[in-house]
Amino acid sequence: MILAGTILNMISLHRGGLTSIALGGAALGAGCGLCFPFIGQRIIGAFDDADRRRGSSAISAARNAGGAFGAAIAGIAANIAGSGNGMTDTHVVVVISGALGSSIPLAIGALFFACRTALYRPERVFKCP
Repeated sequence: MILAGTILNMISLHRGGLTSIALGGAALGAGCGLCFPFIGQRIIGAFDDADRRRGSSAISAARNAGGAFGAAIAGIAANIAGSGNGMTDTHVVVVISGALGSSIPLAIGALFFACRTALYRPERVFKCP
């Protein structure tokens, strides 16, 4: 859903209106909201009892760091696309396309790791000493 929402927003910038942009944003939000509890449950389940508290707090820290990283990448892409050179209607589309386009490889990576997480089996996890 995250990848689909990102692609829908990219297409909507060129062809669609506010409704399609809102649907793309809703797909992005729904994708993040739907996957987070399951990913958290899988990660916490991989820890032994002694490490569960640290692991559950690390999930929030990693999520916040990921959001900051994503915002930084989008900001860099917008700057590279020329957001500091003045904004016309055409230029806004180019800048936003650059910002959203930079997130597509990350969304594809997230899809790959989500599939790996879905196939996770506790008995196959390597335990560090």
